[in-house]
Amino acid sequence: FHGVGGSHSGGKSKFSTTIKNTGSTSTHVTITSNIVLESMRPSEIPVWETNRDIRLEFVFENGGAPEEATFTLSYTDAFGNLGKSEYKVVKKQENGQHPSFNVVPIKIRTVNKKSK
Repeated sequence: FHGVGGSHSGGKSKFSTTIKNTGSTSTHVTITSNIVLESMRPSEIPVWETNRDIRLEFVFENGGAPEEATFTLSYTDAFGNLGKSEYKVVKKQENGQHPSFNVVPIKIRTVNKKSK
């Protein structure tokens, strides 16, 4: 994750970040969160090539950004193994400014052999 930014308008908080695939090409990528979001795009990526950037945009329900959230990327790696990477997104806000976020890896590339 890099370049987390946001905008605030009409009571809504919209955030975006760029995610880069630094591993091998992955397929059937899904992105989920442990909190309810008004929207998140994309939530699925059919094929994500090595070194390709994806722009992720999400809007918090009712415009309120939580103190932290977890985003999970599930995927199939180049060898057909199922994998999962989890990231914690932590809000930081100073002196009444609009919030910004830090992204902290929790688990990266926990891979399970594909069932036969």
